[in-house]
Amino acid sequence: MATVTAKTIENAKPKAKQYKLQADAGLILWVYPTGLKRWASRFTINGEQRQATLPRPYGITGDGDMSLAEARLENERIQKLAKSGIDFREADLTQKQEAATQEAINNKIFKNMFDEWIENGVSRKDDNAELKRTFEKDVLPAIGKKRVKDVTETDLRNLLKKIIKERNANRMAVVIYKDIVQLFKWAEDRQPWRKLLAEGNPSKLINIKYIISPDYGNIYGERLRYLSDDELRELRDKFAAIENEYLNAPFKEKCVLPSPISKEGELAVWICLSTLCRIGELLMAEWKHVNFNTGEWLIPKQNVKSTRGQKQDHLVFLSPFALKQFKALYMLTGKSQWCFPNDNQTNHLYVKSVTKSIKDRQVMFSERKSEGRKSNNSLVLSDGVNGKWTPHDMRRTGATNMQKLKIEAHVIDRCQNHVTDSGNKIRKVYQLYDFADEKKEAWEKWGARLEEILCSPDSR
Repeated sequence: MATVTAKTIENAKPKAKQYKLQADAGLILWVYPTGLKRWASRFTINGEQRQATLPRPYGITGDGDMSLAEARLENERIQKLAKSGIDFREADLTQKQEAATQEAINNKIFKNMFDEWIENGVSRKDDNAELKRTFEKDVLPAIGKKRVKDVTETDLRNLLKKIIKERNANRMAVVIYKDIVQLFKWAEDRQPWRKLLAEGNPSKLINIKYIISPDYGNIYGERLRYLSDDELRELRDKFAAIENEYLNAPFKEKCVLPSPISKEGELAVWICLSTLCRIGELLMAEWKHVNFNTGEWLIPKQNVKSTRGQKQDHLVFLSPFALKQFKALYMLTGKSQWCFPNDNQTNHLYVKSVTKSIKDRQVMFSERKSEGRKSNNSLVLSDGVNGKWTPHDMRRTGATNMQKLKIEAHVIDRCQNHVTDSGNKIRKVYQLYDFADEKKEAWEKWGARLEEILCSPDSR
């Protein structure tokens, strides 16, 4: 076969009918009557001869052309693939599809990563409702449409600074910072996000203490607030005074007076205080779990907050004080399945409703001020010197007072349903005593002390 050169091809003139030049083994150049010159390759796969036109015509003038040298290299690739039983067209299609897939991955935006995290990476008791709300308000507008691989520490720092600058919402900035860190930590361990973070996790470069206001403490959210004996008595008196003033006021004045918290909400506060339970666990309680005869309340593990992934049923022995609160509650809601039913009697009350009611009556501590008779300072204690209080602080108040009563720390932990971990696997397997007697005694002591604080004549 005569050697075909670039000059041979250049000098090949069109004829009435198309003809071909054999440029190499399996490489053909077709010359058409129009003057167009196109490359084709003949190859054999498993004994079957095939022919395919190459995508670019002959030429040396631009990117759309294929020179003789380029055609020979391409033909060589095609023949090698054919010897392996691969049709280059199928290989090229697969490569294009893989490239398109990779491009789609590279173009994934932060919102895509957030959505997958919400779906498969995080599960909170409110079905991630609060998480979705905060991200949709403060995070997604800032970086939601940005490619994951392009999100920088500056992006994260700026969105956190904006929250503080525009709303002075230091606490919210800390909460969102923690959630962002959790999201990126989850993504680092999973594809395709792991590849997109190959150059580093931007959240690791953020130090929240350099972003929040200098006068804001409590960076990591550990609350130390507990109520003193005087504050407990003050709260008792405020509950009664607000209710009496509202009930005895003329109808026209009711619309301007602070509205009292519901009686159910008030009882929830005293039950949290006397049992050391979490407010969410209490608001999900059903009457079938309360035994007035034995003075016991069972909190099933599905209602228990997860502690390091461990959940367990919790049996609360009700002191006379706590039992009295449950009996008062039963007079209000005993016909319902739920101890704290919603308005439609179809489910329990929203687990944050009591916390919100109390927060709305301490607006001096709110980052966003609300208006209306339900938003006031009627439940601020000690003139606000010690800060706001929450239902969860009642749990801390109870635990602190148990300490004062010389109750052992491990018993207090069990009264709070903290999963105790000695670090000794053998001990956890063989030492299975439930400390029921000790817990019952602890609740009894604390209940008696509460009676002294709130119910004795000297406390009035």
